[in-house]
Amino acid sequence: MSRGPVSIKVISILAIILSAFLLFITPISLALIFLTTTDPVEAVLRKDAGYVVFTLFCAVFGFAAAVVMFFSAIASLKLKPWGRRGMLLVAYLDTLITIATTIFSIIYVLPLMDRAAAGGSVSPQILKLLHVVSAIGGLLVTFVINGIIIYFFSRKVAVDAFNGIFPATRTAFPVQLDADPQQPTQPM
Repeated sequence: MSRGPVSIKVISILAIILSAFLLFITPISLALIFLTTTDPVEAVLRKDAGYVVFTLFCAVFGFAAAVVMFFSAIASLKLKPWGRRGMLLVAYLDTLITIATTIFSIIYVLPLMDRAAAGGSVSPQILKLLHVVSAIGGLLVTFVINGIIIYFFSRKVAVDAFNGIFPATRTAFPVQLDADPQQPTQPM
């Protein structure tokens, strides 16, 4: 078992679980978005080329990021330097892409939803509120998860561990020093 920091092991295990879930759920969510059509708003959104390209881009990037994260997290458990770089790459890119998709969502998708919801059973204001809350909520969750990865994988102890440098422990020294050394008795 590697001697790396516990934080790296815990985050790597959580990243394996998260990325495996994303690899499983991404194709299912795409199928649900494009194959079911009971909602008139979704039907209008699916006819918009910009929305379709946006959705496919997010799915493809998310799937690719999950693959990279999955293998990088496994490598990080073994303290392979490329595993650390892969985890940091995914964290930084995912943060940037999430910011861009949130902006795109608010600027492009939200007005499209307003037009699509006109005359529907759900109030456009409610749809707008739900969309903004979900976009900002997703952004915050992304900041927290990626912030944790960036923080713990950038600390000196982590960088050293990935480079094979481990701090000395008390038992790593050849001589065990006693905290209360006894003085030899001196003959008088």
